[in-house]
Amino acid sequence: MGYPSRIRLPAVLAVVWGVLAVVAGPSLRAAEDVDVTGVWSHEGRFGRTELTLASDGTCQRVTVRDEKQAREVGRYTVKGDVLEIRTTDGQVAQQTVRRFGDKLRLTDKSGVLVLDRAGPAPATLGKIQVPTGPVGGLGNKPLTPRLAVERSQTGHILYSRWLTDAPAPRRVICLMDGQGRGQSPFIVPPAPWDAFEPTWSADGTKIAFSSNYELTRSALNADIFLIDLRTGSVRRATGNEQAPPATSGKAKILVIPGGTVANSEVVLDNLRVCWQGGDGKTIKPLGEKRKTLIEDVPANQTIWIKARANGFVGCLKVIRTPGPGKTAKVDFNVNTGMPLATSPSLTPDGRYAVVLWQHAFYDPHPREKPRIMHGSYHLLGLKVVMEGSGERFAHESGFDTIAVIDLAKGTPPVSGWDPIQMGGQFAKHPRVSPDGKSVLFTMGHLPMESIAVCSLDSLAAGKPQPKVLAQGQLVPAQYHLGHSYPAWSPDGKRIVFCQSYCSMDMNFTSNLWVANADGTAARQVTRLQLNQAAAYPTWSPDGKRIAAQVITSRREVLNPLDIATGNVVSDIYSIAADGTDPQQLTNDGRSAEPAWGP
Repeated sequence: MGYPSRIRLPAVLAVVWGVLAVVAGPSLRAAEDVDVTGVWSHEGRFGRTELTLASDGTCQRVTVRDEKQAREVGRYTVKGDVLEIRTTDGQVAQQTVRRFGDKLRLTDKSGVLVLDRAGPAPATLGKIQVPTGPVGGLGNKPLTPRLAVERSQTGHILYSRWLTDAPAPRRVICLMDGQGRGQSPFIVPPAPWDAFEPTWSADGTKIAFSSNYELTRSALNADIFLIDLRTGSVRRATGNEQAPPATSGKAKILVIPGGTVANSEVVLDNLRVCWQGGDGKTIKPLGEKRKTLIEDVPANQTIWIKARANGFVGCLKVIRTPGPGKTAKVDFNVNTGMPLATSPSLTPDGRYAVVLWQHAFYDPHPREKPRIMHGSYHLLGLKVVMEGSGERFAHESGFDTIAVIDLAKGTPPVSGWDPIQMGGQFAKHPRVSPDGKSVLFTMGHLPMESIAVCSLDSLAAGKPQPKVLAQGQLVPAQYHLGHSYPAWSPDGKRIVFCQSYCSMDMNFTSNLWVANADGTAARQVTRLQLNQAAAYPTWSPDGKRIAAQVITSRREVLNPLDIATGNVVSDIYSIAADGTDPQQLTNDGRSAEPAWGP
């Protein structure tokens, strides 16, 4: 789009109660179960949500946003203070529930949601049948695609769609054909996790995507997942969730967190420690020094340990465990931050992926009056920075780079782009060429980024030699010219990218441009309004059309603050590569990040 932020932190985790989901049979409540029956409502910035919990265990959620209404139905159960809701499409959410008179408070990992009673409970919402099954402990099965993908003449478009229920939105991946028909959920992780930024392999047999699913099993703060459509298998390709080799002896690790964090008592109260081989378990550091003892780790093995409070406060360490019966002390500086792997692009042979490799950390010494914060927002698929001086966001910092991942081994990366070595230039939005020889990417600093290309071999060797194809620049006292989100045509002979104009007061717009693979003969394809911006362009399999995300502000101009506050809508459009025949494919205002495949 030409206005991504310097750092991309993970999105705020999902809505507290998620989307509605299911349990067969009526809800059977013991005397100690919380009475949740009734009609409950919440007014939020994304609209109004009404949750109806009928007496027989049926339920529905109605969301009204921008005069558009969406309805989902399912069943629920209450056991003690745990509310479980399942929808007819198989989504499952569990929350701790408390009732205070005419208010219902739902709590899970993402926070607290308070709903007001709007009416009495109906006896039933009708006959609702839902799939059943266990919750949790399913490995990566919750990420299994819900639909079979068969080749079609128009191809298929994967895209992310926001579930915008307050207080924290989350993304799922949907599927439609190249004309926008058959829009259906495709990859739907259970709340509170996200799935986003899907991409296809060149032969259409694999799909890679980004997710923060079960981060306690990963060394990273976001991972690349890989789906083999021929077998239906799903695996985490980064983060090294594999348990270390078993040994004859056990050792202990004493973790001692440290560092300087504003509002430290509140932040560090959320600190949790997880480790390789811990099967997703976490330990909360306690006491004045918040020490944590990890017991029964394999002796004499190399493992990772992660201490995490939020998306940018935490630390990752790789250590060698001591011998049998011994204890090793490990000091953690939670200002250090943690890496993330997102935005995958697969090589034609499926062996490697070039990814956006980021590092998010806490800066204890920000500028006294920061004009532009380093914090970023995952809103409608765009990364933006905000002007202001809020304490929390002033401390968020980090950097973007790109790296080559061996999918057979996962992280750490084979090698990649070193911003220091490359003169302080950041890199993002990597795309591997159809022949697997080159990598197209965005290079530089917002809002004057450039489109560049380098060989995959040079990037894998850690010595990229970039060639600029579209140069970002500043037109003094007028505007910034930037470029971003490049993509190869299927035959590798052309590229598409977004060119943006950003005014001195930070209003911006962006359009699609097409050029030869060497950057020559560039021409404008779209002519959007001043309150619109294009992002994530993707070619149809035959190279005749281009789909892209289009963001539209509800004001006359588009500003990063509009995106940060949700004052925009986002949909997927397609257009012929010559700029004719534009078509709107989605109309929900929450669709983003399209990827066109077979």
